[in-house]
Amino acid sequence: MREWQGAASRVSVQAVVLSYAILLTCFPPTVLAQASLPFSETFDYATGNLVGQGSGLSVWTRTGAQTAAPIQISAGSLSYAGLPAPVGGKVMLANGSNYEDAGLDLESQTTGTVYASFIVNVINPGTTTGDAFFHFSSAGTGATDYHALVYAKRGSTASKVQLGIRNAATDTTQYAPGEYDVGVPILLVVGYTFGPGANDDVASLWINPAVGTQNPPAPTVQAGTNSELSSVGRLCLRQGQSSTSLNLQLDEIRVSRFWSDVTLPVALTSWVLE
Repeated sequence: MREWQGAASRVSVQAVVLSYAILLTCFPPTVLAQASLPFSETFDYATGNLVGQGSGLSVWTRTGAQTAAPIQISAGSLSYAGLPAPVGGKVMLANGSNYEDAGLDLESQTTGTVYASFIVNVINPGTTTGDAFFHFSSAGTGATDYHALVYAKRGSTASKVQLGIRNAATDTTQYAPGEYDVGVPILLVVGYTFGPGANDDVASLWINPAVGTQNPPAPTVQAGTNSELSSVGRLCLRQGQSSTSLNLQLDEIRVSRFWSDVTLPVALTSWVLE
């Protein structure tokens, strides 16, 4: 075995291998499987199921146990003025009985604000009941502590949609006052801010914010909570209840601790632990 010998000590490849084995024993892949921030997802994969797609340790996995109608990647991208030209495909989210949800574990965050931006194109706003299609949670496929849930519902007509935010699953959804056109791509930024005390975290939603700014403007709508996350460790895409009939396309996800990263007019580089 090749070795390096110094004046005072000898370091061998064998020692390095042993150290790596100890690391894997103490921190198995299921713990290390987290996408580091900033993170970017353009869905540049072959069309088909989303679950199982990804690279390194940033791989999409099923959230929960529902298996019907797996989330699909479709050809073509969503674009938004001021953002980089899109690449890859997009995901299709529909609502139905026991439809699959999917997510991706992130580098755990416990302070400050975690931002996620993405483009949505609502095909069918569904009913006026509304339903969630995106949220944060703690890490793991079995996590149920959903927070910063982004909602959509039918507006005054079937050609209009309203968008809102709910901090915890048991809270009331706070909808933005405006309506948006169905079939027109919308840029959304969702933020989860950790407060200094108990039950004081805040979820925020920005709808079509200015692109390329250093700091966030006032959010379009916010929601407080009576419960909070100990850490943001997973982003999730949700296919909701069959009774709400929501159907939309989603693309170009960016996640970071910094506002400027998720609204940059240039492509965002992400680092993945491998």
